[in-house]
Amino acid sequence: MNKEIIYINHQKLADPRIKDCIEQCRVSYPDIDQFLKMGRSDPGTESKYLRSGKNTYPFKSSIVDHLPIGVPDYNPNFSLTFGEVSDQRAQELRRTKWDRPWLVFHSGGVDSTVILTSILKNFSTADLSNIHVASNYAGVYENPKFFMEHISPNFRIIDSSELDISTELLNKYYVINGEFGDQLYAGPVYLVREFMDNADLWETNIRTNPDRMLQALTDQVDKPFANWYYETLIENINSTNIPMETYHDFNWWFSFNVMWSALTLRSLKFSRTTDDDHLSVYLNSHIPWFNTTDYQQWSMNNNKRGEKYSTYAGLYKTAAKRYIYDYDHDKYYYAFKPKLASSGRKVKIKNWFCMLSDFSTLNLDDNLQQIIELFPAHINR
Repeated sequence: MNKEIIYINHQKLADPRIKDCIEQCRVSYPDIDQFLKMGRSDPGTESKYLRSGKNTYPFKSSIVDHLPIGVPDYNPNFSLTFGEVSDQRAQELRRTKWDRPWLVFHSGGVDSTVILTSILKNFSTADLSNIHVASNYAGVYENPKFFMEHISPNFRIIDSSELDISTELLNKYYVINGEFGDQLYAGPVYLVREFMDNADLWETNIRTNPDRMLQALTDQVDKPFANWYYETLIENINSTNIPMETYHDFNWWFSFNVMWSALTLRSLKFSRTTDDDHLSVYLNSHIPWFNTTDYQQWSMNNNKRGEKYSTYAGLYKTAAKRYIYDYDHDKYYYAFKPKLASSGRKVKIKNWFCMLSDFSTLNLDDNLQQIIELFPAHINR
């Protein structure tokens, strides 16, 4: 099988060594400069690939063909609640991933607390001995009551502050985290922060009244970028059959559709390992809890049903917080827990520029010529 690029770290596209590759993109995608500005409106995400609908971006979304990250076909009749999906997720993993211990990362945030709540609800006391929790001081401070009452008495705790997600660790454990939990709820897109507490803007029709959205994007970057960003995402939205009408829907879709691919690989940042087989071991043993068809169907079907979002920022992730509250009855956490950036771990940024179809990686220092040769086939023409 001929190797092909399936994923590029877009933060490295400004490197002058690949200037000629960018010029090749410009031939078929004149708006490449607008695409490269996306990091200014969303600096935390390394890559932007559309995983569903018409590809309106300059690079092929071939990563969707090689990893199980495509958006499921929308089922408007899906009726499971967030709690039912969470219970089923725990039971399904207990059946299929029980041949080695689990290592569950807990930050104190809502997503990782959902994971442990689901485990505590659905597993026997004997089962809990097979599960270790990776946490640190930041996680304890963020949710001390849950830590002291439910984590400390039931699980062995491992300090996650400088824990290397190494091949050795991944061969020993199934490593489970709350990746993609934010994407079910339209976050963390930077525009969300401005609109979260403004119900009128949140419910404004994105097609008939986009002016406030465009102004926010102009303020962040510039007007040409704002127009490009809006038009390309609307074109992509119109190519799907998922109902999306409001500012909330628009921001949710960017988070849900565009950011997902990069987050599949984000945990690799926490590894110093450079083994040739490390990536394949990672893809086999790293389990993002919320990366399931049912969680995604729940997200697609709850734009307007009251479970997914609130116009008050303190009730962001209402359904997930309700699931936790039904177990621990912590009124304060339910009512006031805000969205916070995860902290307390030292990030080890991986240096690779792109991933190939055999899951090997290339970097600009050692593999520049091969990157230049493979780059044109990754351009969306």
